[in-house]
Order: sequence, then C-alpha cells, then structure tokens
Amino acid sequence: SLPTDLFRYNTSVSAQAFQSTFFLSGLTSIPASLFQYNTNVSGNAFVNTFLNCKSLTAIPADLFKFNTGATVGAFASTFKDCTSLTAIPVDLFRFNTALTTGAFQATFQGCTAITSIPVDIFRYNTSLTSTAFGNTFNGCTGITSLPLDMFRYNASVSLGAFTATFSGCVNLATIPANLFQYNTAVSSDAFS
Repeated sequence: SLPTDLFRYNTSVSAQAFQSTFFLSGLTSIPASLFQYNTNVSGNAFVNTFLNCKSLTAIPADLFKFNTGATVGAFASTFKDCTSLTAIPVDLFRFNTALTTGAFQATFQGCTAITSIPVDIFRYNTSLTSTAFGNTFNGCTGITSLPLDMFRYNASVSLGAFTATFSGCVNLATIPANLFQYNTAVSSDAFS
C-alpha cells in the first residue's frame, strides 16, 4: 500500500510530475491525500500515473483536489487498463478547472469493470478544447448506458473532441439522443 504522505516533501514538482509513477504496479488502493502537497503540478502531470494497475479497485473522490494547475493532457491514460476499477467518483476532476487540450485522452480506456459514468464527471472542466475526450472510455465493456447531459458544460470542445470516445464499448446499448447538443463548436475529426 502507498503511504498517505508519500510525496509530502515534493512540493516543487510541476509538469510531467507523476508520469508513469505507478505503471504496472500491484496497487489495490490509493490514499485520498496522495497528491495533496503537490499544488504546483502543471501541464500533463498525471499522464499514465496508474496505467495498467490491474488490481486497483477504487479512486478516492478528492485525489486531484489540490492539483488545480494541471492543463494540457493532464489526465491522459491516467487509469488506462485498470481492469478492476469499478466506479468513477462524480467529483474526481471538480477542482481541475484549467484543463484544456487532450485532458482526458484515454483516461479510463480499457477499464472493463466500470459499469456507469457519473453525469457530472466533467461539469467543472469548462475550458476543454481539441481532442479532449479522445478514447476516454474506449474499451470500457461494462458500460451499458450513458448519462444525459454528460458533456453539457464542455461547450468549447472542438477538433477531434470525441474521437473514439466510446469505441469498443461493446455492451453500450443506451445513448441519449441529445448527448452532444451543447458541443456546437466541434469540427473536423470530431467523432471519427
């Protein structure tokens, strides 16, 4: 298990701070306050951080609460292929309001045990732009339906915003008719 204050004295870490830190580890849990002292993280701070942690079963809701400077590609592949992960906390990204391009590229790709997506998971991420949700839930075979208004607050997403977002979700049977009604700025390669 991880110590709660593992990164307590690493207060100056910034871009790419935790890239692939726990890649392929046998973690089963994450302390909620793991990154609380790392308030200077920026850019793509959490790329691949928990990639392929196949025994990880849960994510603490406040895990990224103090990491408000994360921006471009910040959560790309963060939990990709965490096949035992069963749920996504609704407020996981609530305090990460500076997120922009590619912020959620493949974030939960291959998380086959996730069965639902919280309706407001991206509510506070209103600055998202191009490639924001590329492959975000690709291969999440446990998902059977999508929440209405899931992308309501992401009106600024554009180029390639939803590329393969739900590709490989073979059990996805219910998709709201107006899922993308607020995403009028999407342009080329938006849904490819």
